[in-house]
Amino acid sequence: MPVVLEKANYTYMPGTPYQRQALNDISLSVEKGEFVALVGHSGSGKSTLVQHMAGLLSPNSGQVLADGISLIGKKPENIAARRKVGIVFQYPEHQLFAETVFEDVAFGPRNMGLSEEEVDERVRQALAFVRLAEDGFGQRSPFRLSGGQMRRVAIAGVVAMRPDYLVLDEPSAGLDPVSRNIFYEETRALHKETGAAVIMVTHSMEEAIQLADRLLVMSEGKIILDGSPGEIFRSNKKELLAAGVDVPDIVALGDCLRGHGLGVSENCLSSRELAEELYAMLQQRGGSYA
Repeated sequence: MPVVLEKANYTYMPGTPYQRQALNDISLSVEKGEFVALVGHSGSGKSTLVQHMAGLLSPNSGQVLADGISLIGKKPENIAARRKVGIVFQYPEHQLFAETVFEDVAFGPRNMGLSEEEVDERVRQALAFVRLAEDGFGQRSPFRLSGGQMRRVAIAGVVAMRPDYLVLDEPSAGLDPVSRNIFYEETRALHKETGAAVIMVTHSMEEAIQLADRLLVMSEGKIILDGSPGEIFRSNKKELLAAGVDVPDIVALGDCLRGHGLGVSENCLSSRELAEELYAMLQQRGGSYA
């Protein structure tokens, strides 16, 4: 069963001069196994939406469910439903607090009431998953690691709880290209190996088109577009620009090439695909790269 929002509305600071409606009658369903990218201009409601999906905020009206159970409330079933959703915030390394990497990653599983044997197994598996083998990093201070390593520790803490739905709020912000690529690989592997749904907030259209199979575009607290990234970026350029969202560079380059008479396919949505198609066209014309 999915995570579902049903006609969810949320207003910050209601009844004050600073009142702002962040969610406007949102209805949304995300199934297990999906990889969803959520994009929109700053202030469009993206972070508010995913905080509702993780049960951190409660809608003023409407409801949020995980596998048919409300995320709101203090009953055991509500708590269990919230544990199905893990969230990694922007700059998650700021949330590290324990003396060792092992203890930081173990915090969530211990709060779930697991035995120490199960906690130990989950921590080891989570650290191995993010390429920080426990015997190499487990007893080190998280505050003596690089920025990219600290972020991977924070992600391992969520992975160790084995959520069915993983929310990533601007997860690659501030990472260098190498750390960003490692993060991409780990996220793809997590999605493939566990079958967990991934909901990723991003300002990078390249991330959206490379990683996600479903794209949600938000504007003024509403979801205005919902579909495959390729179809939305190909067919909804005016709507995207009106919402303050740029198309990926690779899509813009393809449009430019077609505008200059090169018949490249609109289905080229990565640099590799575009390069291969251009190479094939060059070969057909008897040319070479030399």
